[in-house]
Amino acid sequence: MITINLLPKEMRKIERSAQFTPAHKALIAAGVAFLLLSGFFYFDFWVTRFQLNSLKKKYKAMEPANVELTKLKDNVEKTLMPEKEFLEKMLLNARPVTPVLGWVNEFLPDNAWITEFRIDRERKNDQFLLKGLALPIDEQPSIELLEGYINRLKEKMPDAQLSLMTTRQLVDNVTLTQFSADFSWEEK
Repeated sequence: MITINLLPKEMRKIERSAQFTPAHKALIAAGVAFLLLSGFFYFDFWVTRFQLNSLKKKYKAMEPANVELTKLKDNVEKTLMPEKEFLEKMLLNARPVTPVLGWVNEFLPDNAWITEFRIDRERKNDQFLLKGLALPIDEQPSIELLEGYINRLKEKMPDAQLSLMTTRQLVDNVTLTQFSADFSWEEK
């Protein structure tokens, strides 16, 4: 059958064939890219989720060991490390404290007493501070007694550097000699 369109050209329907303009092509390309990226990210999401579940299972299997290791770490840091530092600083040092205390007591004159005794130990530097007071004796001045006392201590610690300070004080009409001896060593 033949159809004839008698309408004027302005009113006629124009049948067009499907033609893609550049804007249509760009929209179609953007849609395809969006679908591809969505598919990729969806696939990546599931792969990551599978890996996360696998890691959670491994963590649950290792959790008791992790708790035990955490307890051991806390025990080492809070108990054993301070003990180790104390042992290294005080007992395993090249200059143990016990002989020094013995010498301080053994050589101390009868007319003197110790008011302060301090040992500071650091990695490369040790310091021993001794402060006290002495009364004079009729036969010998207290300064000479103190110098003899400090020199005997210095003989026992020959590598120590000594700094000695003495001052006189008058307390209740009695002249006292105050002394401060500072021994220090540098580790080699």
